[in-house]
Amino acid sequence: MNKKELYSNPFFQKTKDELRSDRLKKVARIINQHGGRLLDIGCGTGALTVEFGGHVLYGVDISEESVKIAQGRGIDAIALDIDEEKLPFEDNFFDIIFCGEVVEHIFDPDHLLDEIYRVLKPGGIAVITTPNLASYLNRIALLFGFKPYFTGTGLRHNTGKFFGDKAPCPHLIVFTLRSLRELFKLHGFKAQRIIGADISHLLPQPLAVIDKIFAKIPALAAGLIFVVKK
Repeated sequence: MNKKELYSNPFFQKTKDELRSDRLKKVARIINQHGGRLLDIGCGTGALTVEFGGHVLYGVDISEESVKIAQGRGIDAIALDIDEEKLPFEDNFFDIIFCGEVVEHIFDPDHLLDEIYRVLKPGGIAVITTPNLASYLNRIALLFGFKPYFTGTGLRHNTGKFFGDKAPCPHLIVFTLRSLRELFKLHGFKAQRIIGADISHLLPQPLAVIDKIFAKIPALAAGLIFVVKK
């Protein structure tokens, strides 16, 4: 199975259902405070992209089928592999860039961040989200010898998880808050805000309540939202 086939699978496509997640609610509040040209890297079918109001919308995604649907939603979307190709835009073109749950799927995050920096206007912001390898959940899992969440063991099986998660998880590089903050600095970005995100919509009670509490501490939260400025 190649990358295009993998990420064309509906399992990996973003849907409006995700809007009820803490992560997307927080991202939408941040992005909708700004206007201008917006690029959604990993836009999928554009179901989430169109929820960002007051912007001229652009998108890129590896799945050609998804890009066609995004174009039908009025998004200027282009099919490309951001892991290997440059973004087909001029330098300093975008006011805001959203890259949601993509960087952990990339073999070469440096290339991705170089391209985000290049096409972002001076003073523009990028909102980048990713799972947190050092979350409280993963610290507990590792303590008892289980594999951290948001990591996988292949494209067919996902073994060694505390709750027996069987869904494939093709994350190549999983970040901690510290590692990502240092990486952004090396690429010339200035961190404006670091926000924790919970995954309470995926968890049973009372775990959902606990998860919301830890989300208030970004270093321990299940998810990370970085707002960085060029």
